[in-house]
Amino acid sequence: MPRTGQIWDEPISARIRRLTKKYKLSWLRTEIAHSKHTNFGEKLNGDLNNKVMKGIMDSELADRPCNCNVKSLLPNGDCMYGGCCRKSMVVYELKCEVTGKSYIGKTQDYLKKRTQQHATDVWKVIESGRAKYGHDKWRGSGGYKGADAFAKHFAQLCRNERNSNQVKAKLKEIMKPTILWQGDRIQCMKSVKSAW
Repeated sequence: MPRTGQIWDEPISARIRRLTKKYKLSWLRTEIAHSKHTNFGEKLNGDLNNKVMKGIMDSELADRPCNCNVKSLLPNGDCMYGGCCRKSMVVYELKCEVTGKSYIGKTQDYLKKRTQQHATDVWKVIESGRAKYGHDKWRGSGGYKGADAFAKHFAQLCRNERNSNQVKAKLKEIMKPTILWQGDRIQCMKSVKSAW
């Protein structure tokens, strides 16, 4: 019988492999799992963090009231974002009213600003495709390397528009933005702080 101190001289996984070979137990499949369980200190820190952060707000990208101008309002005078154009830290859906397809995205910026970036990408796809392949011959990304699924899809639907303003006007007609989830900027970014 080995001394207790000798048992731990060999890693347990090596000992199991050795004994499996020695006794010809090839059918035996062993796995060793290690998982970290929350200890009492971690629970206290988590609770303390929630209490300390209660009521703390980030004013840099705080929700603000709608500031849509005539260009970005719908024909009936409503905000196309339902008044949520200046909400940040969101997961959003941009649904195509023509095909029923949806693009799901996330942004820390205001929703309106992010959708304007999408519209710019749509125009860049169209512009790049026309320059490289001709007015009616381009497909897909049109050669624009920054094209995502949204830009490729809506560029096909806006391909006859002559400038970026016409693309934005067309998108206003055929795209419906919706916020699926909104987070608190400080709580969502807390993991960055804890990594330090």
